[in-house]
Amino acid sequence: MSQGFVSEYGIALARLTNGDYETRKDYLPADTPRIFTGNLGNLTDCDSSGIVIGMKLKGASRLGIDLDTIDEINHVNKGLEDELGIDLPIELEDLQESNDVNTHWDGLVGILKETGELYESLSWEERLFYRDYLLARPAILGGDIRFIDYLKENRIELNTVLATVKPQAFWNWLRWKLLKIWPGRNYRRGGLTLREDIRTPTMNRFIEFCHEQTADITKDCLTDERTAMIKVEGMYDDTDGFADNVSIVKKAIMGDVTNEIVLQDQQIQKIDLALEKIMMNGNGNKKSNVNVNANDDDEDEYDDDYDGNEWDE
Repeated sequence: MSQGFVSEYGIALARLTNGDYETRKDYLPADTPRIFTGNLGNLTDCDSSGIVIGMKLKGASRLGIDLDTIDEINHVNKGLEDELGIDLPIELEDLQESNDVNTHWDGLVGILKETGELYESLSWEERLFYRDYLLARPAILGGDIRFIDYLKENRIELNTVLATVKPQAFWNWLRWKLLKIWPGRNYRRGGLTLREDIRTPTMNRFIEFCHEQTADITKDCLTDERTAMIKVEGMYDDTDGFADNVSIVKKAIMGDVTNEIVLQDQQIQKIDLALEKIMMNGNGNKKSNVNVNANDDDEDEYDDDYDGNEWDE
């Protein structure tokens, strides 16, 4: 997979997580249901470049790696050393390496001086967060060295942390970190919906039973109609109205099948009669929106401004 592909769709996914309308319009079908915003975090090397990269993900919470990560990994995995096959605690010296000053470090200094392109690209809240973040004096450094000063000559690579503590211990920490930052979950975002249309197992079996009844008697007719669909001559005059035309023709076809085949079947007539009695007698005092007094003179739901089947000619 090319880096360009990963970058483009990774950025798009991050923007969708923030509910970006333009990205949604560019990457998702028009009929996509409303998208719930998600939790977005960044996890990079503990160096000037990694921190700046994380800043480019707008709305993302910083997970690490930073100097506090070392104490957090030790804390989360305490007592699991034998199970994980690692030696704890890990020390700063096990992970850090020297680093040269680069333009990213200069950009971070610009945040503290309230100047520069990087500073201007940040929101007011981000400026406050990263100012406090860079001016913090981590306990692991003795409490007298600012984080920004540490970054000038030192770095910790994410891969070095992973290689030192092994994948399971690292995952234990990452899971703990995610739950600390985002303790709650929105199950609706995962597709869980609770609908008022609740059916009993018997109702579901009855729906399947009705399907079996109509499938048998309409099979031949629908097979013929499907065959005819792929041999329609000519073109639609209005291509913009294609979907509407298809809908109208579908209603006409299904109206013919319903009126001429399904409603003429004696077994279906008995089922309809029994259902009407159930709706009339079993409704109690509750008001129903279902018209249980419908008769054969009522307009069929399929006969909607269309009275012919254009490929029967």
